[in-house]
Amino acid sequence: GDGSGVGGSVGGGGVGGNGMVTAGRSEWVVTDTGEGASASNLSLRCRNQQQAYCVVVVNGSPQFNSCAFRGGVWVGGYSTHPAMHACEVTRSRGAGVKVTDHAMLSAVGCYIRRNAGNGLLVERGGLARLKRTAVVENQAEAVLHTPDTAGVELVGGANDVPPLMVRLGLRGGGEAAATTAAA
Repeated sequence: GDGSGVGGSVGGGGVGGNGMVTAGRSEWVVTDTGEGASASNLSLRCRNQQQAYCVVVVNGSPQFNSCAFRGGVWVGGYSTHPAMHACEVTRSRGAGVKVTDHAMLSAVGCYIRRNAGNGLLVERGGLARLKRTAVVENQAEAVLHTPDTAGVELVGGANDVPPLMVRLGLRGGGEAAATTAAA
């Protein structure tokens, strides 16, 4: 692998040139790997503790339905707009979900919890829309977004997101100053 946490194997299996995916004794065919790709009832995990992200989305609008990700989800790129429905993101060594470089993520009915960093990190023009989603039990802030982002849009009243913490700015000498804002 290239260190990104994305490899050609799934649970000891592999992805063949014909789109056939094997994992243990199970096989299935990936019929669309383009912008409209979707995955349902899938469990992915990082191979080791050095990898923070088990899912990396850099283009298109893939749909993830009822998936369990043991490791983070990284979303980046101007034309990247994935959606997660009823997914769980846990045990990332960094942020559970990172949305960056003008990407937009929609999460409906998801759990983002028990990650070593922030539950949700939104930076560099990213946007995350959460509906009926819990971002809890993470070691750092539930949601951290930088001032250059559109931020996080909480849709409806059924989200479970503790008060938001935002760290901004620099002091003289390059030392980071912390500003806390509760939302």
